[in-house]
Amino acid sequence: MHPSTATLVAYRDRELGEKPARKVKLHVEACPKCAVALERLMEDWDLLLAAAKDLHTQAALAPGGIERLRSAMECWAQPQPDGEMKRRADAHLQFYFGAGAAAAVKTPASLAAIRPMLDTFLGRKAASAVVRQILDGEDRRLCPVPGA
Repeated sequence: MHPSTATLVAYRDRELGEKPARKVKLHVEACPKCAVALERLMEDWDLLLAAAKDLHTQAALAPGGIERLRSAMECWAQPQPDGEMKRRADAHLQFYFGAGAAAAVKTPASLAAIRPMLDTFLGRKAASAVVRQILDGEDRRLCPVPGA
């Protein structure tokens, strides 16, 4: 049986245990279809990281970049929401980006900080839908971004 996309993402991110990782490795080595799927996931991840880095560089150099940074830092100081928002964020973000990325989102402000990556990867409409699902039942106000 072929590993799911989620399993291949977890394997790519080295998030599987030793035995499951070995099983996936052996399968991918023997299955050209899964080897291609894993390679595409790795290439897509590299493109996404490059796009995110470029977006962050552009944002930092853009007019008002320091003010946006200051505002984002103030948002980080806000209290963390209850565990329910974190649980929803974990579920959605693990599916798309793996557990490492999901662990980085602890507050609505940190969700706002990764919004450009969500927009790049999913498209604006889908990213908006994911953010709404994560924030459902929470205060839907994300920290305002000056100049955005």
